[in-house]
Amino acid sequence: MRRQVGILIMKDENDILDEYLNKITQYYDKILVLDGSEDDEGEKICSKFPEVIFYEKDKNVRLELV
Repeated sequence: MRRQVGILIMKDENDILDEYLNKITQYYDKILVLDGSEDDEGEKICSKFPEVIFYEKDKNVRLELV
């Protein structure tokens, strides 16, 4: 079976992130969130979703889809 991977590139969208992830997690095996925000709120929100892999702006992005 093929795996479905979603990619979300965002900046300062924490106000809708939780609701958005609640809706799209049913469609993907993994979701990569690339966050360009200056705060860490996005990481806190993403940590509630086991299928989400969070990456911060200006950090090394290493893809691990295990």
